[in-house]
Amino acid sequence: AQKHNLTMLEIALRWCAHHSALKMQDGGRDGVIIGVSSLDQLKSNLADLEKGPLPDDVIKVLDEAWMITKPTTANYWHLDLQYT
Repeated sequence: AQKHNLTMLEIALRWCAHHSALKMQDGGRDGVIIGVSSLDQLKSNLADLEKGPLPDDVIKVLDEAWMITKPTTANYWHLDLQYT
């Protein structure tokens, strides 16, 4: 995160928008619902979402962290869950 000057919130938002199973591009109808407490926070979150995909090395670290935590992560999703 520090290498690319990214905040944890920015990483989370950008991962949801560009690296999850959501279909947002090319006519996809999925989206990310964001909650904010101020107009400035909304502007900041939208600016982060518009930055596009995360750098490859950040994705690699997130994927590695997921593989470590995956076995103990609670399944809160009520439909068929597909891990990627």
